[in-house]
Amino acid sequence: MRRVTQWSTAHLEHNIVCVPQHGAPQVRTIHPEHDVVRVPQHGAPQVRTIHPEHDVVRVPQHGAPQVRTIHPEHDVVRVPQHGAPQVRRYTSPGHRPGYATDTSCALTGRSKQYHQLNFTMPQSLVKNLVHLIFSTKNRASVLNDIVREALHAYSAGILNDLASPALLINSVPDHLHVLFNLNKNTALAHVVMEVKRGSSKWLKTQGDNFVAFHWQNGYGAFSVGESAVEAVKSYIANQQDHHRRVTFQEEFRVFLKRYEIAFDERYVWD
Repeated sequence: MRRVTQWSTAHLEHNIVCVPQHGAPQVRTIHPEHDVVRVPQHGAPQVRTIHPEHDVVRVPQHGAPQVRTIHPEHDVVRVPQHGAPQVRRYTSPGHRPGYATDTSCALTGRSKQYHQLNFTMPQSLVKNLVHLIFSTKNRASVLNDIVREALHAYSAGILNDLASPALLINSVPDHLHVLFNLNKNTALAHVVMEVKRGSSKWLKTQGDNFVAFHWQNGYGAFSVGESAVEAVKSYIANQQDHHRRVTFQEEFRVFLKRYEIAFDERYVWD
């Protein structure tokens, strides 16, 4: 029987010879920029062709290079100042990164940057309209016409500083109504605290009648749908007429019952 032997020249820089546990040796030509050779602790060397746009090569301090295919919408590649590139998978559309950089490392250890994957970060679009109501301490009728307009403007300035602009502010002698758009990144309690604290300090400077001024400790805050905005603005604008017939306590009870908020009369009024 005639035996045929096939030969392949293994170039020291461009070829790699794989000697499997069983079978004949294999010679594969490697490309210095597109291929990566992984030499495991046991077994034959492995060659993988890397895609310049979709793969990233991670060369750890110890061990063999690792190749990972990145998804342009779900993965982000982090290239630290020192160390190997890191790939993170984002599984939720709301957590997609604003951009990702695909970096591949050649066999020489040098890094090669190919391109940047640009795609739009989804925005968080929020509109939280709130109807805020709170009274003076013990419902004292001290908010007179002299300070009322300036009080509204001062309170609106505080809300603007909190990125929670007011749509309308109005008051009667013993309480205040505010319709505003709550900032999505700010807690409601923080906004109310800042409005009450800032306006209270300002009122204390408006004459002897306000030296001991305080707002009540609590408040009522009620969500408003876009379709109800005009009705709520009209309601707030007509507070003077409304409270010729209805007291603040009667009004507040109506809101609590309308929004199905459980309350205890012993702790509502202060």
